[in-house]
Amino acid sequence: MLVVVLVALLLFGGDKLPEVIRSIARGKAYIQNASQEVKNQINRESGLGDAINDVRRTVEEASREASQDFDPTWETVVPTPEKPKEKETAPTPDADKEN
Repeated sequence: MLVVVLVALLLFGGDKLPEVIRSIARGKAYIQNASQEVKNQINRESGLGDAINDVRRTVEEASREASQDFDPTWETVVPTPEKPKEKETAPTPDADKEN
């Protein structure tokens, strides 16, 4: 960073350096504003902004519902009864002879 400042000081001189830095900052701000404006225009024209807002609202609503139903003590958890496992039957040798 110090090298960059020294090179800039040598190239532009001490009295011109603040003006050059201001110009660079203005250019950076202009580019950021222009890119934000393009993004906003694309979102408006494509309807993407509305879709993003809909998804955001849905996620927030689902999150709110999940946090309301959540019980960190696990006192309200009711275990579900396990289904009995069905026995698997092995094929009989007679079944192969029928085909």
